Amino acid sequence: MSRFDPFTLLDLPYRIVKNHSLDATLFIPTHFLSRSNHKQKCPVMVHFHGGGFILGHRRYEPWFAQWFLDLAKAHDAIIIRPDYRLLPESNMGDILSDVDHFWRWVQCDLLRIAEEHSWGVIPDLSRILCCGESSGGSLAVYSGLELSSILSGKAGHDREAAISVCTDVQVVIQAVISTYAPLDLDVPELRIPRPRTIMGMRPPPPRQAEILIRKYMQKVQQSGSIRTWQEPTPEMWELFLCMTQQCYFSRLLKGKCGGNKDMFNMVKRMAAKVAQQHNNPEGKMTGIVPVWIIHGVNDTLVSHFFYNP
Repeated sequence: MSRFDPFTLLDLPYRIVKNHSLDATLFIPTHFLSRSNHKQKCPVMVHFHGGGFILGHRRYEPWFAQWFLDLAKAHDAIIIRPDYRLLPESNMGDILSDVDHFWRWVQCDLLRIAEEHSWGVIPDLSRILCCGESSGGSLAVYSGLELSSILSGKAGHDREAAISVCTDVQVVIQAVISTYAPLDLDVPELRIPRPRTIMGMRPPPPRQAEILIRKYMQKVQQSGSIRTWQEPTPEMWELFLCMTQQCYFSRLLKGKCGGNKDMFNMVKRMAAKVAQQHNNPEGKMTGIVPVWIIHGVNDTLVSHFFYNP
């Protein structure tokens, strides 16, 4: 039995990059489709998959937490899970550009598609919960912080021609849930290479790990390929462990993002703004989407910006 059984899954392309289709899967509660078309408005959960920016895809069931599905069912919500380009074939700027395109697609095309397919339900784009685990949690926080500039075309991550802006459709993220996401690249575990145990597994010794990484990077440079779909095969899982141990992610994620934005510095600015407003007894929270950051207290990626033991 699949945990996706209560939903009907529909794949839709939201962007084409170098003849490669980037798709989003809609999880529509099946009971909506089995009744007459009432055009009921329902909330939307946008969920970015995890995988350390190198693994995962929108339909990978083992990495979709059951409680997110239960939350969507409890509120009769439509779930949307987009794929995005993966490291190291692509860079952080490419990933953020995909996220920007996804949100503009939601604003410009989703309601029209819902009408054409007669889902029996209308996505309420003014009631969006944005969430994700691991790398997806980082993209959820980015979306919550930058949605207004993304939809206005000012996000600055696109190298292509400007996309039309659909100002007549209101898209509002009401809250963000980020689960064990890398939100601060200055934590020691992401900066200092050393032999370590990662999620109960030991990567190869540092020298062997470096050789493995460099061989893969050379293959990437020669092929010029794009990856948006990757299950954790033994080969790719070993690459992920090696890159984590050797601290490649801090280098790759701090790469050029386009414009003047750095996703991880934005998170620090958010934390500083919240602290400043919290310390002002007469202050009122403005311009900040409510964000719930979930991290295990023993997780070595936890930043002091979000947790003080």
